Amino acid sequence: LPLTGNQKLVYLALGLPYGEFVTKEELLDEIYSCEISDQAFKAGLDLLTDLERNILVYRFGLNNEKMLSVTDIQNNLNINWKELDANTRSGMKKLQEYWWSII
Repeated sequence: LPLTGNQKLVYLALGLPYGEFVTKEELLDEIYSCEISDQAFKAGLDLLTDLERNILVYRFGLNNEKMLSVTDIQNNLNINWKELDANTRSGMKKLQEYWWSII
């Protein structure tokens, strides 16, 4: 099954291993039973700053946005690599803490 941008973001934020595709056997594995509802997903994104949210939206193609390369994200948001990296890390940490707290 191909993973959606939302699923990739959740797996990455929670530190769950994933490939481009998840097999039926992997889906049956307990580690993948961490379901995040659409409401909880949106609530997690609401905790982020506008910059953090925009970076993750573009990196994972959320909200029907086209997934962009790092260079394109930098150009679109007019930020440098350090800002991109710092905001990606802080956004992912916030999501990880919030989503693990509700699982």
